[in-house]
Amino acid sequence: VENLGLMAARGLYYAFSHRAIQEYLAAVYLSAREAGDIQRFWETVAVRRPDRWGDVARLLFCRIGEEREFCFEYIEKRWPEDIGGTDKGPVIEMIGTILHDMQAYFEDRGFGALDVVVENVVVALKKKRDQVFSGPDLFLACSDSLGLIGEPRIEVDDPPMARLSADDPFAMGSPDEDDAPVHGVTLSPFEIGKYPVTNQEFDAFVKDGGYEETDYWRDEDPVFGFEGIGFLENLKRRYPALWHDKRFGKNRPLAPVVGVSWYEAMAFCRWWTIRLAENWARDRGISRRVVMRLPTEAEWEFAARGHSDRRYPWGDRNPGPQKGLANIWGTSIQRTTTVGSFPEGATPDTGLFDMAGNVWEWCFDTYEEDFYLNSTKHNPVNNEKGELKRVLRGGSWSDFRDLARCAVRNRLSPDFRSLFVGFRCART
Repeated sequence: VENLGLMAARGLYYAFSHRAIQEYLAAVYLSAREAGDIQRFWETVAVRRPDRWGDVARLLFCRIGEEREFCFEYIEKRWPEDIGGTDKGPVIEMIGTILHDMQAYFEDRGFGALDVVVENVVVALKKKRDQVFSGPDLFLACSDSLGLIGEPRIEVDDPPMARLSADDPFAMGSPDEDDAPVHGVTLSPFEIGKYPVTNQEFDAFVKDGGYEETDYWRDEDPVFGFEGIGFLENLKRRYPALWHDKRFGKNRPLAPVVGVSWYEAMAFCRWWTIRLAENWARDRGISRRVVMRLPTEAEWEFAARGHSDRRYPWGDRNPGPQKGLANIWGTSIQRTTTVGSFPEGATPDTGLFDMAGNVWEWCFDTYEEDFYLNSTKHNPVNNEKGELKRVLRGGSWSDFRDLARCAVRNRLSPDFRSLFVGFRCART
């Protein structure tokens, strides 16, 4: 590096043996330099070696962000160009991580939001993401960076949901042996989450004593009741099975939570009902009791296919590795993606995301092979008691496209926890 300031920063970096101290001192030195020196550091060092200099850049931009207009202007104007022009996932990951750190730093100090500053970066990340479906590493870097900076925006106490009802019968099932027969079903009005429940939302449950308060693990409702105390008592670690996994866990805030059993999904819904529902209803002038729960499999299927009898949530087109419709095995991503990363795969009528692929989603119902033959045609639900298998829908990142069809039924033991199973909430 020709610039003397950058040479001095490197000198500080190598003067101390502990890398964290090296990075901190280099960031301190750079933060006192002129705007041109900082710009040259970014252009000639950081973006060329994000693996080596990414943490210095993170410390630097947090340090100068609160007092330098240059910092905001640079992020707004230069970083969108960097994202659009790069073919390197680590650079995009570094940008997302820096903005994530800055948001947390500003929030902790009461400096206000960075929404205006990051808006152009968000637009650039979405555009890049939607251009690189055939490049899984770059796609994943864009997706994860969006998740780190809070896109899409999801509030734990007011998750985005769509309101649905099937006053006229919709065609449930398919001629396939496991999903037959096709039959008409009507449903009372209900709401369903636009996204699967994310690590960020489940983290609120964990931090609020979700695994400690037994009231969240049982419900005596005659239709949607459950008993999960036995499962809770047998848990050795009271958090999801993959909570600390770098590929799936809480460090990816807007990826779907995985490693959760049916009981944990039910407990999360019960927690929301007890802790948040009353305030949510009061703020909207709603006097009736509001309940969060898992959707029935009939509700889930109607949400996915609507009255148009779609084969897949978006229509009848088969998903493929370069079509940008769903996170399934053919995309080669080989892990979960930030919710909403496949906008072309959303339901056309209600804008529900990830109804196909990403994660299998627990439904409320007990699985019964012949349930369609015996069930009521209005609001069918099966809650046979006991350690019986529960229904899952939607397919996952580890499955082929045929399992992403709207009508496909899966079943697993309610205590099953896996890296391809999550859930979505319904509300009534």
